[in-house]
Amino acid sequence: MAWKDTLHRWMNENVADTREAGGPAGRLYTVPFARVWDTLLEYVQNRPRWTLTHKDESLGILTVCCRTPVVRFVDDLSIWVALDENGLTRVEARSRSRVGKGDWGVNRRRIERLLRKLDRSLGPRTRLLERREQPRETERAASAVAHRVFLLVLAGGLAAAAFPADAGAGRDSFPALSVPGARGDTIAWLDAFRADGELGEWNGLEPMLGLSSPGNGESHGWMWVGQTAEGLAIAGRVRSGGVELSLADGRELTLPPIGWGHQFGFEKLESEEGCGEIAGDVDACRAWYQAQVVHRERLAGLFVHRWVLFPDSVTRLGASVAFAALTDSARGVLAPLTPSERALVSAWSGTDDPNRGHALELLVPWEALPPVRGLIVDALRVGVALPGSDRDTLSGERTVYLPRPREYFLSPCRYGTETVVLESDSLVYFRVPSEDAVRYIRPGSERDLRSLLLLDNVAAGYQYEPYETSLSPAVFEARYYTRRLADDELLCGPVLAHRRGDRVSSTVDSTHANSQLRRGGADMVVPEFYLEPREHGDSGLLIKEGPRVFFSYYGSGQCGACPRIGLDIYHVDRRSGEITAAFSYTRVVDYRNVDILVSDDWREVTVFEAPIDMEEPEQWTWRSTRHCLAEGEIQYRVCGERDSVPAPPLRLWEGVWEEPS
Repeated sequence: MAWKDTLHRWMNENVADTREAGGPAGRLYTVPFARVWDTLLEYVQNRPRWTLTHKDESLGILTVCCRTPVVRFVDDLSIWVALDENGLTRVEARSRSRVGKGDWGVNRRRIERLLRKLDRSLGPRTRLLERREQPRETERAASAVAHRVFLLVLAGGLAAAAFPADAGAGRDSFPALSVPGARGDTIAWLDAFRADGELGEWNGLEPMLGLSSPGNGESHGWMWVGQTAEGLAIAGRVRSGGVELSLADGRELTLPPIGWGHQFGFEKLESEEGCGEIAGDVDACRAWYQAQVVHRERLAGLFVHRWVLFPDSVTRLGASVAFAALTDSARGVLAPLTPSERALVSAWSGTDDPNRGHALELLVPWEALPPVRGLIVDALRVGVALPGSDRDTLSGERTVYLPRPREYFLSPCRYGTETVVLESDSLVYFRVPSEDAVRYIRPGSERDLRSLLLLDNVAAGYQYEPYETSLSPAVFEARYYTRRLADDELLCGPVLAHRRGDRVSSTVDSTHANSQLRRGGADMVVPEFYLEPREHGDSGLLIKEGPRVFFSYYGSGQCGACPRIGLDIYHVDRRSGEITAAFSYTRVVDYRNVDILVSDDWREVTVFEAPIDMEEPEQWTWRSTRHCLAEGEIQYRVCGERDSVPAPPLRLWEGVWEEPS
């Protein structure tokens, strides 16, 4: 019976894909790509419990994190928009549950609901019905019956069979993404690739790159490109005995506008003419602008990796040479782009055929790839040339698309790329990047990344005009950390997040476009050095940051260079993942007139304060305020105040404070 087949599929499959046989029908529209893209983007961004994690209009890719209404399970939705060979706009989608053996049809219904909404938004007569998409009344009826059976099962309490209690068991499995097959430059997936110089696995595949002399066009060989689980596979026949290989992100390098920042925001220069609007030395500003143009040309070389390959050797060029050519100051500003010596290409040469040249096979591991914009490696620009050729006259260069795009995640808590803070020193408070900052990753063998590269302009207090030594842009590295609490439980930071099994606190979805994060608010930033967890009650955690002394990032404003003293304590509900500010205290301190003491069991926090009397500092009158955490509570409350108390030990200032002159 059809309804039994449908029910069996719902209980044993947790993915729906419009490109698979029996999956929901994709769409083919007669309206322009831009309209379809904008309509989808608006729908995704306004859908409750949906979080847009990645978008790339140039490649037509949207990835979304979807949470179910009741138990908040997480599903991954990918949407692709592309033009087919006839110029029509095709939409494909894939939805997959991160946990559970079956999804009870949730993923299929999610896609069908999305596409029906798209049909209505684009209007009648815009959709073309393909042969495989004809309505199937029998399947619709079967789905309806299966849905009724599902409701009966759910009412009987058996639905848990589809979602195992050990939700954390699959935390290291990642959804496989695919690019719609209509793309002509999609490379082959190789299950059994061995870089041994034997080209049997490439039989039947068309070469993607030709190797020829730039001057006369004489052919010197051809190259195949494929994808394996370990990285990029490249093979070919090379008559000249050697080949130069280049790899870059499939997207054009994107940089923030030329500019700089200060405590009030960021300045931008579209051209040298903009210097005339800035008070100060216009000529110096023009010279600085010209220097940034040169700087950006050099910077671009760090995003292209090149190697010269011969039958018996591999020599790395490209980013390594470009980095070595930088000045000492530029290398410091661009340090996060330092080429890794561990990320080497392994190459093997096979037999030398006198008629067709050397057979060459090599594996470019993920670690050897250049920086890539966004969290998904789905397109790469591959070039080949004869060694020593002019780079502007490449004989073969092509943007290729991976059949299985490789998705990366920012730590096991899977932060969004907008959840970023920049820390420079344990004594200096963080800052957030500018709204023009561009995010890149360094691919690797592990999909859980612990850092994100940001191309952003340098910001400094009172930098109302660009400093002569300032470079635009610099490269900053936002780092992420984890602290394991149990086999299936983690704390992540620096924006505090809690993961248990497959459930992650909502703080990972925070966005900070160009705003200042705040202590003790919804955005909870805890440097790893100061993170201290402690169990609280049956299902709670207390996270303590401090007490500590720190300084303003910009050092501006009234007493901008003065130290700050602060203590933040957060409560984490280990069942729901909700994070609450339990205690927060921050104060700018002109002199050593503040101290904080925390009891050994963290139940009491005592804040000592004294008014400033510079004429008789020994006569300061200290006042204390006690804050207590009662049994069963998750927030501290004032539980005592005293005047004229003995001076505290002022231990927080040791090694930090300098007496004012």
